Amino acid sequence: MDDLFINVSKIDGANEFLSQTAQNLSVGLATGSHREACALKLKDKFWRNVFEGTICGDDQRLERPKPGSDIFLLCADTKGRT
Repeated sequence: MDDLFINVSKIDGANEFLSQTAQNLSVGLATGSHREACALKLKDKFWRNVFEGTICGDDQRLERPKPGSDIFLLCADTKGRT
C-alpha cells in the first residue's frame, strides 16, 4: 500500500495554514480513509502532529460515515484523546 501514497501531492499553502491555525485553535482530522491509509498519507508530513485528534472512516464508534456529521462530531468530542 505504500506505493499508492508515495507520490501524494502537496497542496500549496497547507503547511503554513495548518501551522498558523494550530497556534490559535485546536485542530482535529476527520477523514473517510481507513486508519492504515491515513497513516501512510501523513507519514512524511511534518504537520501530522498538528492534529490533536484523528478519526478515520473505519472507527468503530461511527454510526454513519461521511457525508453524515458523525465523524466530525466525534472528532470534536475526542480531540486530544485519540
